Amino acid sequence: MSEAPQRLSFEQALCLPGEPRGALGATSLLCVALCVRAQARGALSFISTQHDRRYEDADVELARELSRRASAGLDNAELYRTAQVALEQRDDVLAIVSHDLRNPLNAIVLGATAIV
Repeated sequence: MSEAPQRLSFEQALCLPGEPRGALGATSLLCVALCVRAQARGALSFISTQHDRRYEDADVELARELSRRASAGLDNAELYRTAQVALEQRDDVLAIVSHDLRNPLNAIVLGATAIV
């Protein structure tokens, strides 16, 4: 994921629908993508309103690391949910199979008891 960041003008990045330009009072903006398995799932945005604050290379690297960790968390949550669904489906199948096997066994046990 070493794609070059997309560059937007400051006005494009901070122009919210229905609000005047500069309504947030932001002076610096940093936005990084949240990518899970090569698919963009969202973004982390960092906005500063301090006039003397500008995001530097170290800030960009920190934001990218946070993005990687948050993306790993999203991926883990999706994998966990998939595993939970698979376990529920397995339990449903086992319940049906055990019920279907129990019915013939009950008939055999009743028949054997009647003979004795």
